[in-house]
Amino acid sequence: LRAALSGRTLAITPDGPRGPREVLQKGVIDLARISGLPIIPVSYSARRARRFSSWDGFLLPRLATRIVVTWGEALYIPRDADDLLQTELQKQLETDMINLRKQADTLVGREYD
Repeated sequence: LRAALSGRTLAITPDGPRGPREVLQKGVIDLARISGLPIIPVSYSARRARRFSSWDGFLLPRLATRIVVTWGEALYIPRDADDLLQTELQKQLETDMINLRKQADTLVGREYD
């Protein structure tokens, strides 16, 4: 939060350091609500890549492969958002992130992982 409020650009893994995979954690919503900064969902895929067997299935692109980056609309979380609205926006963002990944997978000709 200090970094965000001091004007630094943040990049956050939205499913947290322990997962589960593609389940958006509430901390992303809290940070956006408190800081007033937007959440810009971003995903990527690569035609040739190594998929790690870690909890998140991290995708490491191979050298000289085609990579596609997809992004969605900025999402602002109102400061006065109640728990119900925060939960709805969290689920919406989670769905948007999954759809962006699937879109990127399709664009590079990769099966949905």
